[in-house]
Formats: sequence, structure tokens, C-alpha cells
Amino acid sequence: MKRPIALLATLSASGAACAAPPAQPAMTFLAAPAIPLHTGTAPSVVHSRHGDRMVVVVRAPAACGQRLSRPGVLLEHGTVRLSYRAPEDGERNCIATAVFALHGLPSGEIEVVAAAEPPPTVGVALAPH
Repeated sequence: MKRPIALLATLSASGAACAAPPAQPAMTFLAAPAIPLHTGTAPSVVHSRHGDRMVVVVRAPAACGQRLSRPGVLLEHGTVRLSYRAPEDGERNCIATAVFALHGLPSGEIEVVAAAEPPPTVGVALAPH
């Protein structure tokens, strides 16, 4: 029994000495094709958080039928940075919708920043739950 306990103590001591980078949240991404603009469908970022989970819905200008793509997520210093690629070709007279479903977020206040390529940037602060 002494060997496993000694090994366990060694792993614990080495884990404390090394500062690991913060764990990144897991992400699921869903993108719907762009549809014509209607009253009340303006570009926006809407979010909902429950515990360590968050759903962020992004609506961005795009040509009809195109989708937002290349999703990315980065958590650093209390900020979740979401990125996506907005289609550049065609007339942007429609609105594309994408959903980022995140889980594994730390507790406390988190700022959400969603940025397209090419930017606009939208930021919102979330209160802890």
C-alpha cells in the first residue's frame, strides 16, 4: 500500500508546482442559413446562463442562404471570446443565426464578447448565478 500512496503524493506535489492553463469550456455550434430581414430581426447577441452552462445566440448580416462558420471559443481573465466567420460574398440583406452552447464555465461574473471576421464586436456582462 505504501507505493500507491507515495505515487499519489508525488503527483499531487507536482500538480501544485505547475500552474496549468485555465480549462477551456466545451462548445457546440449550430448555424442556420440566413433568411430575409423582417421587423424585429436585427443583428444581435442574446445569451442565457444557468450554472456552468451558457447559450449564446448570434444574429449577423449575411447574404440569403449563407451561414456563419468557423466557430471559436476562448476563456481568459473572466471573458469568454466567441468568434465566427461571417460570409463576405453577396449582398448582406439577410440575417444569419448561430447558436453557441457552452458548458464547463467557471462560477462568477463572465463577460461575453462575440466577434465576426470582419468585425463588429458586441459585448455584454453577465451577473453570477
